[in-house]
Amino acid sequence: DGSGGALLPEVRSKEIIKEIIETSPVYANARVYTTSTSSLKIRVKKEGTNNAAAQAEGAAAGTASELSYEFLELKAGKITDKQEVTQEMRDDAEYNVMTEIMQDSGENIAEKVSDLVWNGVGGSGNNEFYGIYKDSTVTGEAFEAEFNWENLVELPYKLKKKVRASGSYYVSTEALTTMRKFKDANGQPLYVAPLTQGEPGMFNGFPVIEDPYMDEVATGKYPVFFGNMRQFYAILRRKGVYMEPKRDADKDMWVVYTRLREGGKVRQKSQGKLFKVKAGG
Repeated sequence: DGSGGALLPEVRSKEIIKEIIETSPVYANARVYTTSTSSLKIRVKKEGTNNAAAQAEGAAAGTASELSYEFLELKAGKITDKQEVTQEMRDDAEYNVMTEIMQDSGENIAEKVSDLVWNGVGGSGNNEFYGIYKDSTVTGEAFEAEFNWENLVELPYKLKKKVRASGSYYVSTEALTTMRKFKDANGQPLYVAPLTQGEPGMFNGFPVIEDPYMDEVATGKYPVFFGNMRQFYAILRRKGVYMEPKRDADKDMWVVYTRLREGGKVRQKSQGKLFKVKAGG
């Protein structure tokens, strides 16, 4: 594939993927497609008419449901992390330096992907992550209101019932901090903290998932999303993870490149909605 690198063993590759999953809630919950090519066209169902109906035994079939589909093309771009290590470090270290480099690169790549799923400008350079915040249709249809508990409660009801049934709140760290302080007329907290560390809390009867890479609470920003992320966003993963060491003899140093080929794009816009902070809110 032109990289010149060696594909990491599957167990090592999975460690880096696991790091991304633990860092990015969008990545963890999006629908993932795996391919050996640089792009993939997937069929996505558009809105249609549901004409399913109860019938008597032996009756002829009724009106057909109207369903339509469109093709969405996902592409895998290249994300690279570069690390430098001296020959002395490799010779004298009391641990496996290459393993340490792989772990550091995993963290760096995870942070990059976590930002790209929200802010990536797909098609620029070799980046194929089309960020949620960069989709003009999604941002154009955002629910704009003051940031208070009444409006956050209303957000899920901007979507169809079948979406709400499997939906979750995705919120920035600042938004979550504020939501924890919301109380009803009787002074009871509206946010229910999880019983187990790492599990999502609950708000308005739905799970609340913190994503530190989302916008902070400010006018014109999008600090909250509600929807079914598996249906809303798609990830294309090409092969595995590559690591390529390159010797720089003049500097007595090794330069190690870790490469991941992935991309992402909004899959079904109807499966989620952003909350936009209104001026004065």
